[in-house]
Amino acid sequence: MVEFSSVEYTTDTKSSRLTGIPLGRDDIGSLATGMCADLFALNLSRLDYAGAAVHDPVASVIFCAPQKADYVMVNGTWVVKEGQLTTVDVGPMLEKHNGIAKQLVNG
Repeated sequence: MVEFSSVEYTTDTKSSRLTGIPLGRDDIGSLATGMCADLFALNLSRLDYAGAAVHDPVASVIFCAPQKADYVMVNGTWVVKEGQLTTVDVGPMLEKHNGIAKQLVNG
């Protein structure tokens, strides 16, 4: 169970429900059963957001230095929980990436 508490923003408005029309989709635009569930959550109680989040949480996410998301859901599946990827084993991926980077630098 994940509990979120902060400023509540309602996405179920006429403008959000119409977002799928140009794409020919009726499964996006609101939080409801049967709809695609894409969302993200950030902890705005970090030093990175100090001062900004109390005035305008949405603007603080846009204009402050980017941070890792705490939670990300794509099509109803958690891909990030507590700041950690759930869909990739990061260790081997980083090892491979670092190996390729060394090859690029060393020629």
